Amino acid sequence: MVSKLDTLRAETQNANEKSASAATQAAVMLSLDLNLRSTAPKNHAEQIELEVKTIETREAKELSTIIQVTLPLFTTRVWGFC
Repeated sequence: MVSKLDTLRAETQNANEKSASAATQAAVMLSLDLNLRSTAPKNHAEQIELEVKTIETREAKELSTIIQVTLPLFTTRVWGFC
């Protein structure tokens, strides 16, 4: 009888330890999930900002090319320079 009681106590303690371990792992997973969810929008916003800067850079290069091509024509016609 005492042996069965000791066995049941040991099994109960083992089950409690496993339950505590599972609860800890669940808490860790929830924390990681929350962290991921909070950083995802920030990363997405940074990605959009980078894309906007890339487009602005491309447009600035295009404008620079247009000015380089047309400026000599403009100065020749307006100021009479060759």
